[in-house]
Amino acid sequence: MGESFFEQRKRIVESLERMGYIRTQAVKKAMLKVRREDFVPPENKENAYVDSPLPIPGNATISAPHKL
Repeated sequence: MGESFFEQRKRIVESLERMGYIRTQAVKKAMLKVRREDFVPPENKENAYVDSPLPIPGNATISAPHKL
């Protein structure tokens, strides 16, 4: 079994913090709390924490996490 969504979320937040995209504890806390997998369609949930935009309903996308 792969990483849980929480583990994936924690990993990407740590990565974004190291790269300098997350500069405040408030943003870090929010990103650890908000479940990105809840905002993407079921067929894309496994990619919720890939640092890439993902399609969502309405012919739109959810931005990549690094686009803060």
